[in-house]
Amino acid sequence: MKRLTFIYPLIFLLFVTISSCNWEDKTENAYNYALMATVISGGDYPFFRTDVGEILECSNIVENDSSFNVGDRYYLYFSMVDTVSADAYIFPITLNSYKKVKTRDFVTVEKDSADIYKNKQLGSSSNFFISGNYMNMIFYAYVPLTSTSTFELIRYKKNESNTALDTMPTISFELRHNTEETSSTPTLRLFSYELSPLTFEFPMATKFKIDLTWYSVSSTQTYEFTYTPYDPNESLYSSIKKSPFQNISRTTTRSIPYGL
Repeated sequence: MKRLTFIYPLIFLLFVTISSCNWEDKTENAYNYALMATVISGGDYPFFRTDVGEILECSNIVENDSSFNVGDRYYLYFSMVDTVSADAYIFPITLNSYKKVKTRDFVTVEKDSADIYKNKQLGSSSNFFISGNYMNMIFYAYVPLTSTSTFELIRYKKNESNTALDTMPTISFELRHNTEETSSTPTLRLFSYELSPLTFEFPMATKFKIDLTWYSVSSTQTYEFTYTPYDPNESLYSSIKKSPFQNISRTTTRSIPYGL
């Protein structure tokens, strides 16, 4: 089993070395960042809220053919404008590129229910991580974007042995794909699945151990995560300052760097 405990996103860029950030360095665009965020104000200068409550204020005009609609979710690739004069949790940014993310609810299969979900290979994984109350999945699938194929996050209770009073229950998830490969060219897919419903079933839980299984082009993969529920009424911490990497080049708008 591969153990991956992702509270902050890890950036999978080819030949890019993760670097710690020197916040005394005032050089503009010294670092780039990649985060999941939700639109809270659209227009040419959109505002986004990260999964832990920080506000990202775009300082550059962003052209988007479909516009940024309030509530839409995006994976953002950006650089900081001025971290010294920024408010505590409001960060002015230069948005370099972005990709829209589909938000979904996970599906629960009870212990006495039949498994009706197909298990076709997905392609290749790029990045699976947890941020805020979301399980985020970025991967390549060998089906065209126009395909009606579905990707479901399934919770199988038959693989669990939890009680309602557990403080750290173990949740069994499988990422299922219902379609055979139909393309020789991989297409990038981005999904976010809401995990907060788990907290209603386990009111005593402070953390969750999550076992995730999925079928790749090579074999069945199993990852282990730790999910700590995020309560916006009690805490706000900076995820931006945790995962900077050095700026290698500016990318074209609406194009997420290859490998994300």
